[in-house]
Amino acid sequence: MRRRALLAALATTTVAGCASTTDDATTDATTADGTLTDGEPSVSGTTTDDPSEATATDGDAAPEPPGSLEAFVELDVAPETWCLSDHWTRTDDGGRFLVSFAGTGTASSPATLRVWLVNEREYEQPFDLSALPAFGRTESDVPHAVGRPREHLGSNWERRRFLVPTPNHPAFGDPPAVERADDGRWTATRMDDWRLGVRRLAPGEFAFGEYHVVGHPDRTAAFPRRGVYEFDGHEFGFGLATWETGRPGRIAASKFEGRAVPSMPGDSAPTWYHEADATTPVVVEPDVEAARLPVQVRFVAANRSRETAQCGHWNLFKLDGGEWFHVAPLYHTADCRALAPGTGKRYVLNAYHGEALPDIEYYGPGGSVGWLGGGTYGVVAGYGPDGGDGAALVELAGPQRSVVPTDDATATVDGDVVTVRTEPPDADFEGTERVTATLERVDAAPEATRYVPEQVMRRYYRALRNTLGFVDDADRVVLDTTDRWAERVTGYEATAATFRFEGDAYEFAWERTASHLRAP
Repeated sequence: MRRRALLAALATTTVAGCASTTDDATTDATTADGTLTDGEPSVSGTTTDDPSEATATDGDAAPEPPGSLEAFVELDVAPETWCLSDHWTRTDDGGRFLVSFAGTGTASSPATLRVWLVNEREYEQPFDLSALPAFGRTESDVPHAVGRPREHLGSNWERRRFLVPTPNHPAFGDPPAVERADDGRWTATRMDDWRLGVRRLAPGEFAFGEYHVVGHPDRTAAFPRRGVYEFDGHEFGFGLATWETGRPGRIAASKFEGRAVPSMPGDSAPTWYHEADATTPVVVEPDVEAARLPVQVRFVAANRSRETAQCGHWNLFKLDGGEWFHVAPLYHTADCRALAPGTGKRYVLNAYHGEALPDIEYYGPGGSVGWLGGGTYGVVAGYGPDGGDGAALVELAGPQRSVVPTDDATATVDGDVVTVRTEPPDADFEGTERVTATLERVDAAPEATRYVPEQVMRRYYRALRNTLGFVDDADRVVLDTTDRWAERVTGYEATAATFRFEGDAYEFAWERTASHLRAP
């Protein structure tokens, strides 16, 4: 290893050039000695209270990358918890960047973090440290709420946090002094250009830096107790999320305060935003709780806990007659994403009374949902405390939704029978067979499935929509359709089903009208 030569280079080389990109990064981790490891560095949720416990460097040796990264500290100078997100990453040029707390903020020292860049290639190569956070960019973005878009408000240095080298940083012999402000927060006494430049690292060799997390010397505004400070490089960055210790949850009032909510279908028992309190660590936060159709409503699943939340899928429900009805989406992707501490995930609901505009990202979080009527809706995300779901209510004002047939449906009335013809979207698919479906009113069926208009108007229930849409014109509706659409009403192993809709009971049945299969 050439650590002494490396440290000398760190102390003398100026900023230079752009990153040198070589072959793809390996998937194996290497220690500082170049030996392979079996996995990734673990992330510790313990709190380091005493900066003196951190290993000091005398200029001849820097602490090696640890096997466990400290992700959390609780400040002694303020009731705040700090959480590092994106604790490590592999760079495109074969390095591994790691960040870890080395000490918390006390009355005698600011919070301290350490960063490393390890060369994981099997050969020596240059790395442009100025392209990395901390080594390069030492100031954060303006803080934003967990899961919310970043703010770009010019310099606005009073709201940013800064990384300044400590006396243990091997590259700087004259680090700035630090001092406590009137509110107990630490600031630096001066700001310089502490960016590092290009370094050549042998296999397994690393660059190291230690930094205090402080405010600007001229800062007078108070830092928010909840927010995320992003420290970016050219390719990636890490976040510093902060929240009030012991009070990570809901702080805003809710218009649904005290409202009892019926149980959800199945095993879901979500934690509702309006029922959460300041101690609830994972919540689904709505931008608004009441709006008029059409409208875009944004929700954020925010994780301010010390554990990774699993696993997020969103669902939209309509509350009708004290019962929840699932509206969208019809399907979920198979993957299940983790929500790391100090991070959030946004869900965007574009709600329409009529037909929805197409989704910009069909498989993105949330989506565009049409044919909604006024009423109370619940958005449930697969992230909540203790591994459960989180949810939020939203009241959408607008006319009630009624069932209307598709635009291509034509009807012929003959006495008390309506015959409906339409060209099903899959009529020419291989293996699809033409069928005749019939809808009729029947006696009360209290145990049958109940539908609401918001469900019937979904494309999945096209056959149901094109029969219920004409039921007021006759006692019996006959629909020319295909087995694919008919089976979505009855199930794949039946040809008849009874259901309830708006106080009436109906039977939907179908039979094959031809023995041949439609050719593509």
